[in-house]
Amino acid sequence: MRRMFSALLPLLLLFSQLGQVAAQDRALVPEPIGTWRGELAQGEGQGAKALQLVLHIRQGAEDYSGTIDGFGPELRNLKLESLVLVEDVLSFQVPQVEGRFAGNFYGDSLRGTWTRGEESWSLIFFRD
Repeated sequence: MRRMFSALLPLLLLFSQLGQVAAQDRALVPEPIGTWRGELAQGEGQGAKALQLVLHIRQGAEDYSGTIDGFGPELRNLKLESLVLVEDVLSFQVPQVEGRFAGNFYGDSLRGTWTRGEESWSLIFFRD
């Protein structure tokens, strides 16, 4: 009995350590669900107009879904397409305005680039 326990002890310790590593890995995965606010400055100089954007991300049945507001009064609840989270990078497209975003999580912010056509702008969202 003692030999069997001695043989199993290293395996038990290994599985225990693997469980701890898996828990730590889950803690490092960013949580995109919630409301995020950002400001997109389009253009330069005094005539530049900043758009106040509000990003809403929800957990769907199989993956994430969401909408975005702020491109204009008539452009609210625009559906996010191809919303993907890979490691700490979140990306999505907004076909109604022909734009796309890709950014990294940094604490309670999501920092990335908004691209529309050939032009790109920095865009930072902050968790509400």
